[in-house]
Amino acid sequence: IALAIIIPYFIAKNKDNKTVTWLISLCVHIVIIAIVILAAAGLSTESVLTETTVYVVADVSYSSNRNLDEVDNYIAQIKESLPEKAKMGVVCFGKESIILTSVGRKIKSVSEAKLDDSGTDIVGALNYTGTLFQGDSLKRIILITDGNDTVSNSASSIASVVERLTENDIKID
Repeated sequence: IALAIIIPYFIAKNKDNKTVTWLISLCVHIVIIAIVILAAAGLSTESVLTETTVYVVADVSYSSNRNLDEVDNYIAQIKESLPEKAKMGVVCFGKESIILTSVGRKIKSVSEAKLDDSGTDIVGALNYTGTLFQGDSLKRIILITDGNDTVSNSASSIASVVERLTENDIKID
């Protein structure tokens, strides 16, 4: 394709045709040929503007401990659906909260979490997870729980924590 377009330019080249417009036309044709060839070859670009940090906050209290395999399956599905530049960590909670998997590390099973499972503190888990975010990446918390909060025992306190975290640009699912 390139030769079919460029050869006539050099054949027609003589002293009368050596002008700036001839040179500009030749350059424009070369650029167009290069773009057509790259497009035909399937060249594409993908750009990710920001990183995303995701923490999965999993309830491993006594009331939900028989569903830990299901929680692991949810976490695996979340990991698969994340964008390319996303990093994920796992926080487990019962009466207290611990980080099970640091951001960007290999995901461990929630059944490996060793903590006091005699209570469920959703507010404490959300507050703890909110302090883990660093940098200017997009921040996201995914909460997996049965909803039985035995510590604060108030839906309004959970709502106020969610509202505060949302104001700090942390998306909560």
